[in-house]
Amino acid sequence: MCGSLSSLTGNGTSYLTHASGVFRILFYTALSAYGCWFWFIGLDRMTAPGCEEIAFFGRTSVGGWFRTLAKSLSVFGLVLSVCLIGASTRAMIRRFENGIEAGLQRPRRKRPQVEIGLLLLSMGLIAFSIIVVEYLLKVNQVTGLSEINAVGQLIPVLIGTLECASISWKILANGLLWTRRCWFLLGKHL
Repeated sequence: MCGSLSSLTGNGTSYLTHASGVFRILFYTALSAYGCWFWFIGLDRMTAPGCEEIAFFGRTSVGGWFRTLAKSLSVFGLVLSVCLIGASTRAMIRRFENGIEAGLQRPRRKRPQVEIGLLLLSMGLIAFSIIVVEYLLKVNQVTGLSEINAVGQLIPVLIGTLECASISWKILANGLLWTRRCWFLLGKHL
């Protein structure tokens, strides 16, 4: 669910003045706040005594350097998210400073832009995430997830199926399959 908010489109912060951009930022703020709670407080409450928890490849423990890194990244994410809320508020005020009607006008249509670098990065992050999750399930000996009615399987299947149907509908209904696009590679127009 987190990746579908912005990683596939590459425009998670370019729509700061739109409701979707504001909701993305609010979601990431809540996710970062949860990360701060988890790494500073929650992990100690959830850890079973005598169990070794594996956090990453190479059987890295959730304590030590990995926990310090996770704490730093969660605090950085929270600070960044709060800054983006400020930037989004400022952009929204600028958008509507000439009145509500002017702020709600649709911008001039332009060709969709595709950044090949972001597309490849997104595909790599998705593959990496799948590999890490499957590895962690294996080394932590998590069981009971192989059935489709397990929450860890059913919810992603439902979300994935509904998202694929929604995206396919938008592509077919709006004729996006045949729309001409501007292709970019690392910011250079191809």
